[in-house]
Amino acid sequence: MTGGRAGLRIVHLSDIHLGRDVQAVADALVAEVGLLAPDVVVVSGDLTQRARTAQFRAAVAFLDRLPGERLVVPGNHDTPLYAVHQRMFRTFGKFERYVGSPLNPVVRADGAVLLGVTTMPRWRWKDGYASRNDAARVRGTLGSSPPADLRVLVTHHPLVHGSGVSVIGRDRILQAVADSRVDVLLSGHTHEPVVDRVELKAGDGRRWPVLSVVTGTALSDRVRGEEPNAFHVLDADDVEVSVSTRRWDPADDGWTARDEGTFPRQARDA
Repeated sequence: MTGGRAGLRIVHLSDIHLGRDVQAVADALVAEVGLLAPDVVVVSGDLTQRARTAQFRAAVAFLDRLPGERLVVPGNHDTPLYAVHQRMFRTFGKFERYVGSPLNPVVRADGAVLLGVTTMPRWRWKDGYASRNDAARVRGTLGSSPPADLRVLVTHHPLVHGSGVSVIGRDRILQAVADSRVDVLLSGHTHEPVVDRVELKAGDGRRWPVLSVVTGTALSDRVRGEEPNAFHVLDADDVEVSVSTRRWDPADDGWTARDEGTFPRQARDA
């Protein structure tokens, strides 16, 4: 970012999978995030491996070690897999009890508004769903925020990237994203980091550019192929958003940084 850090800093974690976490990576991550001193820590789902009570308690203990305000949404692993009655009638009971976060949280930071939308329905086992109410939330919360605010939507399932990821209702929520002039999409689920700027078509026919950031698994041993544990750091000011990926290097027991680019913020109508 021009002239060094300025404005808002977001640390984006996902898929920490407590129950399949690596303790050395967790301790190093806490230290790294402490040095980064974020304004907001986003966790885009899969706090646990199997939605067990002990795993939720461990996840909360880990989150409590991190600085900054938090925005957390659940993922598919945060719903009971085998307890079918609990899944049907108290799908996110443990998440709400232990994490204490609403399912569609809102965080307002200096010059930014972040909205989390839960894309894991009780009737799917892995893939996602975005309802008409979710699209309305995007329009009502992000679309109505001050024009100068950075508008960020957080989901567990990727809405733009994510090979093989099914999200029923994807088109309607992306229409709301474009209509609401959202700046950034943050997600996880695939364990494969992707940073890309894409254009969406709004209802008025105009094209709107959005920055899509899909992050890797922060702590789990369930990495994909050659991808190590990873998370993202976003720095935003009035004119641009810079993104870097932090990847775990087991040889050095530390995190290495790679700049993914600096992306201009598109001016929106007042």
